[in-house]
Amino acid sequence: MGPELADALRGSVGQLSSLVKVISENIGITEEQAAAVGLLADLPERDLGLTRQLLDEGAFRMAISKVIAIRQGEIRGTR
Repeated sequence: MGPELADALRGSVGQLSSLVKVISENIGITEEQAAAVGLLADLPERDLGLTRQLLDEGAFRMAISKVIAIRQGEIRGTR
């Protein structure tokens, strides 16, 4: 599914940034955020175009800060 998802995200303006925006919300860990992370995790690793877009969106920096916050107990899931 990764290549098909990559093609869909490349063809739609704003879709990738919408996924990043959902993940960056500071409301704990929601089902919507988990689904968005799952979609991003399924993207092909060697797709330089999408990697550049994610970098430009600040997705990597945001993901690292979220992981740190989860590990420090600042963010908890709703389950």
